[in-house]
Amino acid sequence: MRTLSDPAAADVRPAATKTSLSVLASLRRPATFARRGSGAEKTRYLVRARLVSAALGSGGELVLVVGAGEHRVAAHFPAAACTGRASRELRSAMQNARTAVERACGAVRQGRSVRLRGAVTITGVGFFSRSRAEGNGFGLAPVLRFSTGACRR
Repeated sequence: MRTLSDPAAADVRPAATKTSLSVLASLRRPATFARRGSGAEKTRYLVRARLVSAALGSGGELVLVVGAGEHRVAAHFPAAACTGRASRELRSAMQNARTAVERACGAVRQGRSVRLRGAVTITGVGFFSRSRAEGNGFGLAPVLRFSTGACRR
């Protein structure tokens, strides 16, 4: 689901909905995680936030934590090797977004978290994580577009 490779990926709305992290942090978690939920997990969101940190997971996934006030959301940029079942257009968008992060913020080493600063605009698909590491467990996975005026470590 986090790479838009699942059968319900075609149900994700193509237009992005502008919103805030406080709205995303208030979304209700689904009762089950067996398949892509309705509503929030079938929506592309466009949010403006500030960078908090970045980390590279063992599977190669780049995870940015972004914040606004007290709210935090994880934004997931999958490794190219994990996006093979997504459409060509979506694979390209995911890769372009990840490349934009790496160009703006530099490379992140696996297993290390890096503190970041700067304002960003991110477009990504809603996703509820089974873990509740951040509030209601809502994040953006995958991110399809990323832009920043400046990214500082």
